[in-house]
Amino acid sequence: MLYHGSETERYVIRTKFNTNHKVGTLDCNPIVITTYEILRMDTKFLKTYDWKYITIDEGHKLKNSLTITTRYAKYIFFKMFLN
Repeated sequence: MLYHGSETERYVIRTKFNTNHKVGTLDCNPIVITTYEILRMDTKFLKTYDWKYITIDEGHKLKNSLTITTRYAKYIFFKMFLN
């Protein structure tokens, strides 16, 4: 699912985050695609999920270790590593 748009549009999309989808015989959570800007704005909401995988394109945007996006990516990485 594409997680993007205005604050109101993203609020509506959030209701679909907990919806399982059938893939063959498996129940799967949706794949979420978003931008760095949305990640930065909605970090508090996105941190509430137990992400199993995260793919970061344009990793050069993570060079500055003080940015919110970099801190969130590190948080997710370590949370996945400890599970």
